Amino acid sequence: PTSHPPLLLYQIFNTHLLNLLEAEISKSKTKSLVISHYPVGSIDSQKSSSGLEFTDIIGSKKAALAFLSGHSHPKDPKIFHHGKGGLEILGLSSAQDSRFGLVTIDNDGISWSTVDTENPPKGVITYPIPKKQLSPNAIFNDKETAEIRVLIFSNQTNLSINFLISD
Repeated sequence: PTSHPPLLLYQIFNTHLLNLLEAEISKSKTKSLVISHYPVGSIDSQKSSSGLEFTDIIGSKKAALAFLSGHSHPKDPKIFHHGKGGLEILGLSSAQDSRFGLVTIDNDGISWSTVDTENPPKGVITYPIPKKQLSPNAIFNDKETAEIRVLIFSNQTNLSINFLISD
């Protein structure tokens, strides 16, 4: 919700903006996704009135599920962990490629799947969460009872799924 800085390279998150962000996250009854054009590496953060920098807010507050960003347009999404494991996903640019990111939230874990519009998938796995995308919000130790959940892209209602789990 801020204007572009000179040359569109970096952003300064001032105290007022950080206070607003903390207030929005704290009043939410569910987990929050924080989304910004600028990734953490392009942000210079002041401190909020409670003494937190931006990475503290997205990296250590359980209510902040993940931070989604863009700006640098990597070929593949980049995953970063901040603070006590807060997750940042730096997404790819659909304007430069025929691919985009599909974010799913399952069992309080967030998962990014890349979708190629020229070769679309029949579905994506929403749970378990990929190892690199685990955060303190995700359950990661239920190997014995975990279900594999898949989001299927189809109009059919009586599908059966076959797959092989290896390694």
